[in-house]
Amino acid sequence: METLESDAFKIWPEPGLGACLGTTIGLGILRESGVSYEGRNKMSDPVKRTERWLVKYNLERVNKTLADLQGKMAEHYTAAMVGLCAMETEVKAVINAAGVSTSQYVPYLNFGRQLYKLSRQRGISGESFAMAAQVLLDKWAARGCDPKVLAKIRKDVFDVEAPKP
Repeated sequence: METLESDAFKIWPEPGLGACLGTTIGLGILRESGVSYEGRNKMSDPVKRTERWLVKYNLERVNKTLADLQGKMAEHYTAAMVGLCAMETEVKAVINAAGVSTSQYVPYLNFGRQLYKLSRQRGISGESFAMAAQVLLDKWAARGCDPKVLAKIRKDVFDVEAPKP
């Protein structure tokens, strides 16, 4: 059996399960040998973690930050709701023209909302967007919606053609 003074205990432990015990032993050996612990994992101490968490989640600071941001947040929300409501109005016009029963509006509106969310994502457009829209169309068709009405919503409201085979 090796003693704490042996070279085996002077090797820094690998991160992972059980590293806490090894870290404690390693820190003791490092301190005894005069090696500074600064710059190493500062979050291994549970007291420091708790202190940092309390500072991070200081409700007074969080409230002040949110109060400073509230105006811009309200503007962004208002702009998003204007776009969403306009899209829903267009979807309702399409499903009204198709003769869909009012009891079936919710799934068609959900299809429109999912397409709207997809259309707002950065980095998705063109054929990728058309393929993702087709996946949504297939999903809602499997749930009982008319694929022709879904395709009309996709085309008329979002100006997306069916993907190329």
